[in-house]
Amino acid sequence: MFVVNTELIGKSDDELKALAKSSPAELNVEELLYSATLFDNNNDKLAIYETCMRQFPNDWRGFNDAGMIQFEMGNIAAAQSNFNKANSMSANNPVVQNNLGAVALKNGDLKQAEIYFGAATGAGDEVNYNKGIVAIKSGDYAAAVNYFGQCNCVNAALANVLAGNNNEALKKLNAENKECPMSYYLKAVIGARTNDATAVIENLRKACSLDGSFKQLAATDMEFAKFFENNDFIAITK
Repeated sequence: MFVVNTELIGKSDDELKALAKSSPAELNVEELLYSATLFDNNNDKLAIYETCMRQFPNDWRGFNDAGMIQFEMGNIAAAQSNFNKANSMSANNPVVQNNLGAVALKNGDLKQAEIYFGAATGAGDEVNYNKGIVAIKSGDYAAAVNYFGQCNCVNAALANVLAGNNNEALKKLNAENKECPMSYYLKAVIGARTNDATAVIENLRKACSLDGSFKQLAATDMEFAKFFENNDFIAITK
């Protein structure tokens, strides 16, 4: 979760982008933090956040936001280091606690992730989303459904599938309407559970065409046991 107060920005976006690259010292902390969000390239964003960390070493947000970019780029260790620095400047900040929880979750430490997310009350829907992920991994599917709430996303649909709520899962997948292999795979699973052979074949074909790794997964997934001898299923998964 990124943090910036846009009400304290007194320059246009074009001015901010130019100054962030050429004369960042002319920007206040809010302007510098915001200017990073104007770039599409994560390396550009990270460079600006690192400048912010140098110019405003006592502002936790530069470290937090740099950590967010590093997390997105897959540099989890660096992200954790910056989140820890942010936490040392703003102890028990729910935004930082949520981000530290995301790191713990990424590292497979569900217990620590749950502790961080529990301390992140007030950080918004992102915290509940992360709690939903923890609940799925912990096997508490009913809790996961509650945490995801009205979110129309693949993980919310997965939670509902695992909880046996096939109709609700399908509603969420249709509402999200994304060309996502996992979305199509879950629709195929729902088709298998509801004896809709057409839905199984059509959605599984789309999932496997988008991501070939789903072929091997489907070939041994007992959700599709009734289709293991089906010629169309075999053709898709071979």
